[in-house]
Amino acid sequence: MTFGTLPELTIEADCYVIEWAGLKAEFSHLHEVRGAQYGGLNCEVRITTTLPGIPSHLHEARINLSSTSGRETLAKALKRRVADGIPDVVPVEDFVEMACVLVMRKHREGSPVVQLADGEVVPPRFPVGSIAPYRKPAMIYAPAESLKSTFGLSLCLDVTTGDPGLGFAIEGGPVLFCDYETDEDEARFIWSRLCAGRGLSQRAPLFYRRCLQPFWDEAESLRRLIVREGICLVLIDSYFWACGCAPLAQENVGMMFQGIKALDTTVIGLHHTAAAQGDQKRRRPYGLEHFRNASRSSWEIRKARMLGDPAIYLGLYRDKLNISPDEGPFGFKVTFEGKEGPIRIEPHAGVVDDVPELEESKPAPERVRDFLARHGKASAKELGEGLNITVDAVYQNVKRLGALVDKQNEGRNTLYFLRELRRQEDL
Repeated sequence: MTFGTLPELTIEADCYVIEWAGLKAEFSHLHEVRGAQYGGLNCEVRITTTLPGIPSHLHEARINLSSTSGRETLAKALKRRVADGIPDVVPVEDFVEMACVLVMRKHREGSPVVQLADGEVVPPRFPVGSIAPYRKPAMIYAPAESLKSTFGLSLCLDVTTGDPGLGFAIEGGPVLFCDYETDEDEARFIWSRLCAGRGLSQRAPLFYRRCLQPFWDEAESLRRLIVREGICLVLIDSYFWACGCAPLAQENVGMMFQGIKALDTTVIGLHHTAAAQGDQKRRRPYGLEHFRNASRSSWEIRKARMLGDPAIYLGLYRDKLNISPDEGPFGFKVTFEGKEGPIRIEPHAGVVDDVPELEESKPAPERVRDFLARHGKASAKELGEGLNITVDAVYQNVKRLGALVDKQNEGRNTLYFLRELRRQEDL
């Protein structure tokens, strides 16, 4: 080996960069290929130079870093490309050998092992209320035509402007919209209407990417953009397309979430529900349970209207929230000013209780608790009739409420009440 010093290796997002003696190699899209004959660590490599008298671009190709013949072929291709232009003091074979070895060793080190007994204890952060945990994936799902995209872009507007228009505490910063479902023109049209609905004189900044490949193929170039621009929130619309249109395929869904994890930033993914769940009071995301399991928080949107009211009302219900106490549901009022005018989405605290279609979608224990809070005392029959659930369901949910609910016998009836209300009456 003729190196005076070893080449320098740096990592730019998920790209490994080796520089030495006027040569630069960039290794990207690294992945292991299984198999006895052609297995190994494969990648794409781009080699450029700053040496005088030589075109800056030297070579770009796919290579198996684990293969001796692959390295030799790359070195030969470089020498043919530049002919006699590289001075003897620049050993191409040595550069290729060490570059491949350094990248392969670094990649296979994996993430460093840390000691949890050391270091600062950092509590969980949420850039958008409790909706999206910091640097983790969150999911918002609903049937088609439930204003998922519009609501998701409203969350983006909160973050990019630093204005909590939806009522959530936020951490402001640059935002990226990864769009599989529409195109640049439609996205810009909706975004401009939302900005107008906030009273902004000009459109707020929003990075936009029209995505065409499964998300694991999009993630590497997106990671470089995220690092360069300091993007703190990514909205993906929607998971069906991001997983390669295969929400029931374990490999596809797993690879999609691996791509999301590689972004190393907060991600909100929009997803659909199955058509067969249309009349259910609570729905589940379409596809594998892994969509829910891999998300650190999961929320369902339901849409409703009231007779004689042109507005649309949304309920946002917690489906899963791993690292925070239960919150929600949250209500919102959506108004459209004509077909091209402002779109306004505003928090509406009482709408989930006031609109029957939204109230019925609250978790059953919450509905029992709220009914007792409004009516004081009620029998199982009265609770069932008032909430449109069976008496057996009343018993199950009273049991789930545990110490919050007490009961007393009045003649042949057993009446349930909230203990907290009884204590307040006693005072």
